[in-house]
Amino acid sequence: MESKTYKIKILKNLEPKLKIVAKLFNENEPIRQSDIHKGLGMSQQRLSYNLKSLISKGVVIPIDHDGVTYYMLQPFFYDTTLINGLVEALSPLAEAISYEMCQSDATEIESVIENMSYAVSILAIFIDKKVL
Repeated sequence: MESKTYKIKILKNLEPKLKIVAKLFNENEPIRQSDIHKGLGMSQQRLSYNLKSLISKGVVIPIDHDGVTYYMLQPFFYDTTLINGLVEALSPLAEAISYEMCQSDATEIESVIENMSYAVSILAIFIDKKVL
């Protein structure tokens, strides 16, 4: 499989945590909170609150270096083989959900993401059941 580098378009209507994850993904290296703030334009308070939530859930890793805290996503987010595989595997699901939602009035990207999230969660349950 050809390795691609992906960049995520950060849309204004994305949920704050997803904006933060997208920004960190696009940077591809640890960055300071002030750099995240500049790139997203959300208030420091909102950024801090959502960043703490992502850290507590283990999505974002804080790295202290010489008294400065940098943030990055879990390393697997930067694994191009894994990301390419996810894109290849989940693209049909995203297209099917998007198509179905376009047939109704619910075409917001957040709705597609929410539906994909539930579909992937259900898949995780099936995988968990097979492993047991």
